[in-house]
Amino acid sequence: MSQRQALVQWSLLELVVVLTTGVVVIGSMWAPQIFLWLVLMGVMLFLFSLLAISRVGRGPWRAFATGFCCFAIGYFAALILVENNSFTLFSELRQLPTTNWMYHWQPVLTHTKYMKDGEAIPASLAPTMDIYGNVTDSEGNSLGSTMVGGGGGFIIGSGQNMVINAIQVVHTPSQETYFTLGHVFWALLLGYLGGKFAVGFQRFQENQETSQQPIE
Repeated sequence: MSQRQALVQWSLLELVVVLTTGVVVIGSMWAPQIFLWLVLMGVMLFLFSLLAISRVGRGPWRAFATGFCCFAIGYFAALILVENNSFTLFSELRQLPTTNWMYHWQPVLTHTKYMKDGEAIPASLAPTMDIYGNVTDSEGNSLGSTMVGGGGGFIIGSGQNMVINAIQVVHTPSQETYFTLGHVFWALLLGYLGGKFAVGFQRFQENQETSQQPIE
């Protein structure tokens, strides 16, 4: 009688690869732009490779690749359907839970720097910005404004607006980079879990077939 297979298995190498991939994707948020593009290209090639394996692979390889692609592509499809305003069917949802979680962790994972006259405002001043774009220090003194016309942001003279005390807010990583890589991370994570689920389900079916075979 054939031995039943474990539904879920992990190897040390597999765990190292998974953790390394997660660290690289998250860490590339603060890396130079060229490294960011290399990571995105690598993810794209990896997904295309799994699509090919899901068609021509055999056994657990094919099951994992199929599950990975279904879950990863399904995540991106859900992201487009829910967060694209043109799809009124999901207008009540607006955001996926993963997007809400990323908004929650954004202040922790991003660094905000205020620039004035090309130089960073010292962190010792503890600059903060209100909803109108006015930037003040820890004692409430005005440092300038990020919006034209806000908090003395411009003066009018000689028929021309002149910007003064303009403050530039620099986020590291930028919001676009943060959410792009964040969604890539979630897609890879869900894809990996989907692949493990597919392999486990395949083994479950094989175990069921084995248990139903007559014992000689």
